[in-house]
Amino acid sequence: MIEQLFAIIRNTFFESIRQPIMLVVLLVGVILIVFSNLLSAFTMDDDQKMFIDIGLATVFVFGALLSAMIATSVLTREIENRTALTVVSKPVSRTVYILGKYFGVAAAMLVGILMLSFVFMLVEQHQVLQTVRDPVHKPVITFGLLAGFLGAVVGVWSNYFYNKAFPSTFICTTTFLLGLAYLLSLMFDPSFAWQDPSKMFRPQLWFALIVLMVATLILTAIAIAASTRFGQVMTLVITVGMFMLGLLSDWMFGAQMVHIENRWTHRVDTLPDTAPEGPSLAAIRPSLDLDDVRAWNRAVLTAEADADRRVAELELDRTVENEERSRSLRSGEKSDAEPLDAFRRRIATLRETEQSRIDDAHDAALRRIDDTVAGIDLPIERGDLAR
Repeated sequence: MIEQLFAIIRNTFFESIRQPIMLVVLLVGVILIVFSNLLSAFTMDDDQKMFIDIGLATVFVFGALLSAMIATSVLTREIENRTALTVVSKPVSRTVYILGKYFGVAAAMLVGILMLSFVFMLVEQHQVLQTVRDPVHKPVITFGLLAGFLGAVVGVWSNYFYNKAFPSTFICTTTFLLGLAYLLSLMFDPSFAWQDPSKMFRPQLWFALIVLMVATLILTAIAIAASTRFGQVMTLVITVGMFMLGLLSDWMFGAQMVHIENRWTHRVDTLPDTAPEGPSLAAIRPSLDLDDVRAWNRAVLTAEADADRRVAELELDRTVENEERSRSLRSGEKSDAEPLDAFRRRIATLRETEQSRIDDAHDAALRRIDDTVAGIDLPIERGDLAR
């Protein structure tokens, strides 16, 4: 059974990436990601943040489109053309067949999402040019264009001399070369000078892309399941509908979940230490006495205050990093260059001032927590507790 499963996965994978529609969708996604860098410069706020939002949204939307299109063309077409009957008539169970189709399509989807992710990370490393004097990131442009050109050359060469499908060869080769281009671009600054690769590495963005990949795999599973019962149009409608439903989930279900959480929290906060009639609550639920409720509230509120402090410190680190990057980008301009000693003093003063403000805000939050916890009382009656 394992051999049959891997055979179906391999055949489905190559069948998926061989389709021209996958190449067209990926190329359109790459173009939109690249041009979103230019459009993000016209915002009135943080241009780089706007590009990251647009880029992640582009990767997610095109991943959802690919999952619907590839699943419908791979499975629905075989069912309509009766090709699936040839496979099912063999000693291959339907479960193995469907799982093989899903894993094959999922592997193709991961390759496509990975290609868009590498392009997004390359453009993100280039940064949005906020002024005309900001220098372009030469390693990103050089390695990125070279990866696309070599991928096209390998695809044309393999198609002409070895009769291999151009889309599959181009997608696989270009994805590998874009990954290599991204790793190489981490080692150089905009002027091709050597730098520490960890300086420009963004683990948070890679975490976000991994989450998008998982969401795309879920949409792929929905598309595969729908394609076993419906045609191509209905499968596309169902997949896009589930995609939109997922985006609206906070608006549709978030308010109800917050209401339920608030009611539960209020009930726990107002549990009586002893019931007026009957045994004490400690005998019924020993973990919910007054001291435990106060300790629980203190732990929750303190965790929230600590989280706010960490967010503020991360914002401070981000600000300092942007200042250092801005100075490094303008270091070649003598008329606008800030002396290194003055720059270091300014950064030290900024960090000291902001850190002091963060510490004061955290201490004030802890004092408010002490007042809140000390004021917790348990006046609720037993009849209210039953509800």
